[in-house]
Amino acid sequence: MDDFTRQAAATDRPGLARLLATHVRELAAPEWLAVWVRRPDGAFACADGSRTSASVLELDSDPATSEQLWRGAHFECGLRAALGERLGLPQAPAAIVPVFDRHDHPVGLVAIGATASGALDPALRPRLVSAAAHAGVAFEVIRMAEMLAERLDYSRRIDRELQIAREVQSQLFPDAAPALANATLAAHCAQARSVGGDWYDFLPLGPQQVALVLADVSGKGVHAALRMANLQAHVRSQVGSTPEDPLRALRQVNRLLRERSRPGQFATLFFGVWSDASRRLNYVNCGHNPPLVLRANGDVEWLKATATVLGVFDEWECQLGRVTLAQGDVLFAYSDGVTEAEGEDELFGEDRLVSAVRDARAAGPQGIVDEVIARVQAFENGAPTDDLTMLALSAR
Repeated sequence: MDDFTRQAAATDRPGLARLLATHVRELAAPEWLAVWVRRPDGAFACADGSRTSASVLELDSDPATSEQLWRGAHFECGLRAALGERLGLPQAPAAIVPVFDRHDHPVGLVAIGATASGALDPALRPRLVSAAAHAGVAFEVIRMAEMLAERLDYSRRIDRELQIAREVQSQLFPDAAPALANATLAAHCAQARSVGGDWYDFLPLGPQQVALVLADVSGKGVHAALRMANLQAHVRSQVGSTPEDPLRALRQVNRLLRERSRPGQFATLFFGVWSDASRRLNYVNCGHNPPLVLRANGDVEWLKATATVLGVFDEWECQLGRVTLAQGDVLFAYSDGVTEAEGEDELFGEDRLVSAVRDARAAGPQGIVDEVIARVQAFENGAPTDDLTMLALSAR
């Protein structure tokens, strides 16, 4: 087995030190031997050798000794004696051979005692240096394996934490749509990542009244998810305290978000109060994509913004919009991930959305939601770039 193959068989730092020590013993048959290997913290730990009192060398704190050690292999008597004392050896070694990686960074050290014949055979010097060089290459492979293992472990921890976050966030969405006499509801959020900043909700406000909420927090990933949870808490608390006055509740939500938002952070929100008896929807559109109303006769209306986005302006006002749905009319609210889904050279857009809703209207709200998701995903033809969140209501 050649030097490199022998050293490459090591799978960790102590194992490399033991293989290097075995190789040196086979080469020189010294009376004693000490091998130090650099630890991840930069100190050098003695991995093989009982003749030294220095189990750990903090060489970075001793520049003078470090400079001498790392000049190269030492075979001269005077310097060996001085360095041997610094290394905690009871007597001067016959040779001190440093180990370097391919960037010439010191990663190990070998102190070799006298042989049975006394002095070290000069013919062994290049072979010892070669063995140390091969050990340096093997050390770098081990270090790379350690880094990969750390990254893999970190990735697994992150994946687990994101899975927990996903499970927690899923609990923020309603378990089911409320049952109504004059309307059927369905909603869904297909997240592009483990967690996201989209949110929909159904909030009961009283007999035959339910609030329909669909919101999109700026940003992506964990930060957006945390702010989404914050938005949900504000909306639920404020609407719950003043269910009869949604405008006042939303002003309070804006104030609370504004107090806690950094520059560039905002949320769009569609908030509608559905009165089932009258089939009327009173709504506020806070800078959100305009929901569409598909009439039974095929006409399309858009519920445009009645307020600006939340969390940006101290002075914030909103207006109430109203729309009445007749039997067979459909309301469809959605996040920008739907119409801004990217195909090869264009966006999904409103026309494709209207076509999907119109084609699936006979299947009811859940069928409409399923059809829109399927068409957007087919249009993107790859991993989604944004959350797809939608809410459908069909009047009956």
